Amino acid sequence: MTDRDKRAIENMARTGMSFDDLRKAFSQFPIEEVEKVYMRIRKEAVGNAQAGMKINCS
Repeated sequence: MTDRDKRAIENMARTGMSFDDLRKAFSQFPIEEVEKVYMRIRKEAVGNAQAGMKINCS
């Protein structure tokens, strides 16, 4: 998976796409790599939310 591919997954995860949807959309990549990117983005979102930042997903 290239950096460009990872950024695409990151962007989709930041929009609120579920892991199952990401897995389907990026089925050409190993599930483990997609999951790793997804989990990193979700941890960032949770950390930012706990720090008082508001995330507008509309």
